Amino acid sequence: AGASEAIARREAELHAAVVQRDRLVAEIHHRVKNNLQIVASLLNMQGERIGDAGRRAEFTVARERVQALAALHRHLDTEAGAPVVPLAPLLRELAHQVLAMATAEVEADEVTLPAEQATSLALLVTEALLNVNRHAFPEGGTAAVRLSLHRRDGVARLVVEDDGVGLPEDRVEGMGLSLIRGFAAHLGGEARLEAARGTRLVVEFPLA
Repeated sequence: AGASEAIARREAELHAAVVQRDRLVAEIHHRVKNNLQIVASLLNMQGERIGDAGRRAEFTVARERVQALAALHRHLDTEAGAPVVPLAPLLRELAHQVLAMATAEVEADEVTLPAEQATSLALLVTEALLNVNRHAFPEGGTAAVRLSLHRRDGVARLVVEDDGVGLPEDRVEGMGLSLIRGFAAHLGGEARLEAARGTRLVVEFPLA
């Protein structure tokens, strides 16, 4: 009886320790999210004080990248042990958050990623949507964007497609596309641009 009581007491202590750890992890993520929102607000305020349109646009891009990380922390699930992120609600929030003159259709399977991979995916999607803002409709107008994520045979396929002006023949790869390729490589996949009605970005990467 004494041994059984000792084992039960030890299990209770371990359970309490796990609960406390999970509570602390959740609190850390909450504070990080709040701090990122503060940084994004400061960037926004600073950007509004800049008269030069080009420099102001750079502040907008920096703010959107920070807000993407804040959105990621809002969707972190820490209850299953290692933090994971359900991608469908994250993609919907990013589309609503980043796209300026565009309406978005988001279609995503129920897929989760570890926090580190989800960070790369969130930043990749943000860069792709920022590219839509910058290039899809240079003369104004409203873009329609389709954002999808599907899984098949252990591989995820992300597609960001717009109905804008398409790829110019003399295009030069800028920082945004370079970042997209880097984030795709971190996911273990690759990114490719395809000519469609407008522009289609396809990223395929393996799921654990």
